Amino acid sequence: MPTAGSRALAASPTAPPPLERPRRVEHVSDFGPPPPPPEPPSSPRPPTRSTARGAAPDNPATYPSRPPAWVDEDIRRAETQRAELEAEMGRTGQANALVVAELSRISHPGGGACTSATWIEGRITILPRADTVVLSAVPAAVDGTVTETAVRWDVLARVCGRACWQLVPGLDPPRWITRRWPAPAELEVLAGLALLAR
Repeated sequence: MPTAGSRALAASPTAPPPLERPRRVEHVSDFGPPPPPPEPPSSPRPPTRSTARGAAPDNPATYPSRPPAWVDEDIRRAETQRAELEAEMGRTGQANALVVAELSRISHPGGGACTSATWIEGRITILPRADTVVLSAVPAAVDGTVTETAVRWDVLARVCGRACWQLVPGLDPPRWITRRWPAPAELEVLAGLALLAR
């Protein structure tokens, strides 16, 4: 028998409506069309100062081209750092132990510019991040001729970067210290991808 309290609750205007029986789902399509599949994750290479500014053309034998103002700023920072590193090496008696490579400018006839650094065979070199690298091979004979091969940084990194150099921690702008000269097979590949003569 309903009590007075239950009758009052039923008559109250604020009484909650009776619960509906859950609808039985026969098929997943009852919920409507499925959502579109998520976009596949992408893992692009972190952009560097060079690649983010269009300094990596499709042709590996083509010199990168960047606005001259950006190139000049990179050189200013790298050369300030080079002077500081060489001064520190002088204070610690390591003036001739390492070569702190210079970052230089290459200007293009049609406008634009890029940076270049030289790596000399047989010398432990601290390379700045450059658009191009000149590999200067020392001849076996005393009266031999130095062989120079200019390649883009990204080409050199793909062919032998990890085996030939490693990042120096704590430097801004970044620099890499060389570990070994490219092997003959690697040099052959680099020669085939060398920058066109200017």
